[in-house]
Amino acid sequence: MIEGRKSLEVPLNRFHVAAPSDYDRELCLIPQAMVRFLQVTQPQAWKALKGELGADAEIHIVKRVRGVIEKKGTLHALRKGVDESGCHFDLCFFSAIQRPQSGPGKTLSGEFFSKCSMTRIRPVASKT
Repeated sequence: MIEGRKSLEVPLNRFHVAAPSDYDRELCLIPQAMVRFLQVTQPQAWKALKGELGADAEIHIVKRVRGVIEKKGTLHALRKGVDESGCHFDLCFFSAIQRPQSGPGKTLSGEFFSKCSMTRIRPVASKT
């Protein structure tokens, strides 16, 4: 680990290694990374959530994700996403698996594949 850096942001085989201090043990998440992913990949939904909840938007979405994971499991949360205050958020994008519903205007776009490339797996280094 690089001294003085909170996390290593250089992709290593498409993994982004996170420092143990980034990981919230109580929530079982890396909150800052998850919130940033939602803000970047779903800016309209984030703007709506922020308009609804203001400064509390981040903590509400983090707690909602944790609640869905506790009740329905991680795989469900990753596949179905979460809803908070009338806003839906996808937690990851799978280019080979996830396909938009068929219908007018529902095609795989460059934007969709761009979102797929933003999906990150962040292994957390164990404390020694």
